[in-house]
Amino acid sequence: MSFVSLRPDVPGFADQLEGEDRVILTMRPGITGPATLKYRNEEEILAQQLDPERYNDVVIFPDKIKINEEYIDKYSFMGDIRYILLRQLNTSILSFRRKPESRRIRVGNGLNGHPLPTERLVPAR
Repeated sequence: MSFVSLRPDVPGFADQLEGEDRVILTMRPGITGPATLKYRNEEEILAQQLDPERYNDVVIFPDKIKINEEYIDKYSFMGDIRYILLRQLNTSILSFRRKPESRRIRVGNGLNGHPLPTERLVPAR
């Protein structure tokens, strides 16, 4: 396994590759790469689609193939260094963007017609 290279995809997708697209199967898999960086939030993208499986088949998977073929054609050591730095930068940024946890607040005081105190879950700001 390489540090920078193509990420292996979900089983079954590699079987769909035909012709020149099969060149990506000749590469050793890697921990990170250009398609991994572009689709680092793939689960979120798919969760927003009405038909996630179709969106993956029609949009994401073909784009990953294109990105991976470009990586193979334009491979360079400095390019790999760039991907390593981008991966580290993305990891650092994402650690600061964690969603805040929800918190419980008391609602109402039972006075002047307000409802009796209850707790309600409110997203943190």
